[in-house]
Amino acid sequence: MEQILKHFGQGIRAGLIAVLLFALFFGKDQTEENGGILKEVSRKTADEIQETDYRLYGDYKNLQIEAEKPEPVLTETFSSKKILINENIVWQDEIKAEDCNGKTYPVFLKKVVDAQGNILPLEEIEKEPGVLCFEEPGVYHLVVMVKSDAGKKKYYEIMLLIRQNE
Repeated sequence: MEQILKHFGQGIRAGLIAVLLFALFFGKDQTEENGGILKEVSRKTADEIQETDYRLYGDYKNLQIEAEKPEPVLTETFSSKKILINENIVWQDEIKAEDCNGKTYPVFLKKVVDAQGNILPLEEIEKEPGVLCFEEPGVYHLVVMVKSDAGKKKYYEIMLLIRQNE
């Protein structure tokens, strides 16, 4: 007997565990004919599922209307100006966002990136709200966001060339 348990012990143990798990998952319950964990879970899940309210699909029409609204177009005047170091730039006057109907949208400055790809802290560049001041010449990229009334967000990247004082 000892030799049999030593030789076949792990197989017997695995078989007993498999039978117990099978009984636990698929076994019969005392209160109902078909029980087990799987039946119990599926019964509770079926009770929690709510019937689909197809009246809510009327909102899809509103979603379509909002999606068809034109996206704002960004216009900037940085490229036509010569910007020098330590010059105060009121970026909100230089960047505008309008849709084809003429409605303007607010523009938010998200980040400023230098030519090497480093994100510059806005606290150092934005001396006061809405005013940028660069202390070194170079190429900078302003990443701005425009949010429409429909909640659509669109990001733009604007290149800004800062020149040395002459």
